[in-house]
Amino acid sequence: MRLSMLIWDLPMRLYHAALVLVLLAAFATGLTHHALWHGWVGRALAVLLVWRVLWGIAGSDTARFTAFLVNPLPPLRRPGPDDGFGHAAAGGALLPLTLVWLALVLASGFAHFPAHRLLAYTLLLPVALHLVVIAAASARHEAPLRAILVGKKKLPAATRAPRRASPGLALVALACALALVAVLSRLLA
Repeated sequence: MRLSMLIWDLPMRLYHAALVLVLLAAFATGLTHHALWHGWVGRALAVLLVWRVLWGIAGSDTARFTAFLVNPLPPLRRPGPDDGFGHAAAGGALLPLTLVWLALVLASGFAHFPAHRLLAYTLLLPVALHLVVIAAASARHEAPLRAILVGKKKLPAATRAPRRASPGLALVALACALALVAVLSRLLA
């Protein structure tokens, strides 16, 4: 028997939605040469990145880096649904790459490096790979996009529910991320 279980907490679901919107805004303001807005969007992306790192250390079980840094090959060889909670192995393997790549894009933008535009365009590669992994999992009837939107996934009844961190802790992490990015923005201005 499979039961619907809450696996993605609200902070992670809001983070994913915000990341998509802010990335789209970053590309739009970059393409239209709205430098002031692009700078503010870059700061918003930096806040999201710092928050994600903090939440990857102190957040809910499914958000922690230890939850998705696994060998991606066994699930590719094993048929059937993914009965784990959180990231599937292939998607989890892409996440560190995407976060590091995003950090490089942000650092090059804050430092006004000429390579910033090229790095920003190449960020589309890990994003596209992430979407391919989501599509492949969806073809296997796992619906990862639905899971991140509603926070729930059908798992065997005997599955232990993941530990969820306090939403208050997510707000503390957000305040820390905002403060760090504000200080770095002033230092780099």
